[in-house]
Amino acid sequence: MEHLLSALVALTQANRMNDCVFSSFVSSASSSGIGSYAQAARMGTGLMGASSSAMGGMVAWMNGNQCGDISEVVVTPDKSWVVPVAETTNTILDNIGSSLKNHGGNSTWGSNGHFYWHGASEHGFYGNKYVRTTKLANIGRGITKFTGKANMFMNGVELGKGYIDDDYQIGYHSIKAATCVAGGWAGGRVGVFVGLKAGAEIGVWFGVGVIPSTIIGGAAGGIIGSLSGSALSEWMIDKFL
Repeated sequence: MEHLLSALVALTQANRMNDCVFSSFVSSASSSGIGSYAQAARMGTGLMGASSSAMGGMVAWMNGNQCGDISEVVVTPDKSWVVPVAETTNTILDNIGSSLKNHGGNSTWGSNGHFYWHGASEHGFYGNKYVRTTKLANIGRGITKFTGKANMFMNGVELGKGYIDDDYQIGYHSIKAATCVAGGWAGGRVGVFVGLKAGAEIGVWFGVGVIPSTIIGGAAGGIIGSLSGSALSEWMIDKFL
């Protein structure tokens, strides 16, 4: 993806008067890439829809702001909500998936709607002739398989857009984009650590079980930390840069 963004930037620098042609090229290339990703990934329809929508929405938002000026008044819809929604959706899914993958142990979810909590060192319940089960860790791996790719895609687009907005040089927008990406990553790591500790303690205090409370705590902490870290980084750039 980084190579694709570099190629797009070079193309635009070479032909600054053809911004709308560049815009169309981005749409075509991105649509092809997202389509190939959807065919290759193996996951449920709902998760695939959320993933593809998040990536497609990001490209549509970026692309809609790159077309050259038109010498007439054109009313366009406000698309400022697309980026926050896409990034927040992926952040929530990614942290839930990561927590299930890393802390689900041998716990399973049954076709009867029940959870069977077992740690990594315990033998889990893997179903019988009446109940089919799925390991929570496997569900988590399935989620993070696509959220990781979606996250890299959106970060790459955001960094590329910042560079374009700064007239193809390192400036305010590119620094802000890079800082928000780094802040979200760092905040997420801190949030997961705090969430795991708090979840484990809550599980002991209220007797709900360490495994489910740890999973919930890790996911909640990661979500809050990622969003807070990104927001704090954005505020610091606006305040001091």
